[in-house]
Amino acid sequence: MDRLDGDEEKEVIEEVRRYNPSTSFPTTVINDEKAIVGFKEKEIREALGF
Repeated sequence: MDRLDGDEEKEVIEEVRRYNPSTSFPTTVINDEKAIVGFKEKEIREALGF
């Protein structure tokens, strides 16, 4: 995200906004359905089945 410019950056921001209206980072989206905002390693691992 940090290295994107122009339209590409806008597209990524809009995609993140679908899952996290505040567009804060990191936002991890799993299986296009579950969004985890912030670095929550335990929650991410559980969502991935680890």
